[in-house]
Amino acid sequence: MILAMTVQNGGSRMIGTSSSPLLSSNGAKVALFFITGIAAIAAMEATRVNSPLAAFWPVNGIALVALLRLDSRLQGRLEAWAAIASAIFLANMMCGNGLARSGLFTLANLSEIALAYVILRTRLGRISSGKGPFATIIPCMMGAAVLAPALSTFVLAGGLALTPISLDIDLVRAWWLPDVLGLLIVVPLGLSVTRHALADLRTEDGMRAALIGAGVLAALLIAIAVWDPFLPVFLIAPLAMVAAVRFRALGVAVTIAAAAWFVLPLVGANDRGGSALIADATDRITLLQAHLVLSAVLALGVSALLEERAAITRVLEERERAAAEAAQARLRLLMNVAHEIRTPLNVILGCADLVRGAGPMSDQQGQLIDATTASARQLQVLASDLLETARLEHCAATLNPLAVSPLAVIEAAIADVRAALSWDGT
Repeated sequence: MILAMTVQNGGSRMIGTSSSPLLSSNGAKVALFFITGIAAIAAMEATRVNSPLAAFWPVNGIALVALLRLDSRLQGRLEAWAAIASAIFLANMMCGNGLARSGLFTLANLSEIALAYVILRTRLGRISSGKGPFATIIPCMMGAAVLAPALSTFVLAGGLALTPISLDIDLVRAWWLPDVLGLLIVVPLGLSVTRHALADLRTEDGMRAALIGAGVLAALLIAIAVWDPFLPVFLIAPLAMVAAVRFRALGVAVTIAAAAWFVLPLVGANDRGGSALIADATDRITLLQAHLVLSAVLALGVSALLEERAAITRVLEERERAAAEAAQARLRLLMNVAHEIRTPLNVILGCADLVRGAGPMSDQQGQLIDATTASARQLQVLASDLLETARLEHCAATLNPLAVSPLAVIEAAIADVRAALSWDGT
């Protein structure tokens, strides 16, 4: 049995659209309805003919991305949910499922999308409010990809237990693994396609890295096609790690998606059974599904760590830039203060010279003029020191140590104080 819904008349999945970042218009809701219905019918037909492509089920992930890219208006979200639910139900009816079974399949898909939506929408809300970096959504995304399909599997199992259809582990395995793989591929891809990511791809380094990665991936897929699929396929995991280092979640999603779409039909083909290590096609697909899921989880975990490191680096660079700007502002202030101090000091010194040359003065008046002149010159030295500090900030000054007599400093201080004392020697 191929790992897909193999219940009578096929199974049901749902699909949305990830093409628009804001599905707020009525035309977008209509497009979402038709795309969901057509994709659901195509998915059920692939299951009905036991196509190995049904082992990779991306439609629930596409619907989830479409909902996450909606605007925040309640009416818009309700209309989108109604379009998706009605499209799934009508697709089931058109494919020959009965009323009860169509409702059960629709409920199972909606429960999966709803749980993943609640988990990711909560995290996206915290990120948009500045309470966490975007890197924290990747572990949350992986948790949603595992838990949400588990919920839909339990819903389906509970509904089928009430019907004459027998319930076994194959039914659970056929529903959960394809959904996990689909969510791990589509959701990172849908949320990672941003203007920043596309701008990075348009750069020379980004285009070169993308071409090299595409070439390596194509060579690996060709080797899988001409050789035994089970041997080269295990190189997908390290290739996904390399993609995570360069392109983060976007590279991981593209690598795993290409491997799933290309390798799963080869592994499930009956004519490859003799060359494969495992004869049964169902077991081969199960093993490959588990390998791709594990590869996606590990690579997305590496991507989350790298995203977090990049976020910390950006914060440090921003703080360093702010510190440099503050230093420049302080430097400009010092230079302005130094220049502004020199102007009134020159006036004071000029006036002191004029008073000294105006005529005879008493000893007390001479000492006062000398103290005023000395203090003004000290302020000039302070202004020069400020300018030297500014030059030091630019590494444009050199220090020349000079010998200073302590006696001269003490005598200058005594002269400054003596001019302010009373002349009776007190």
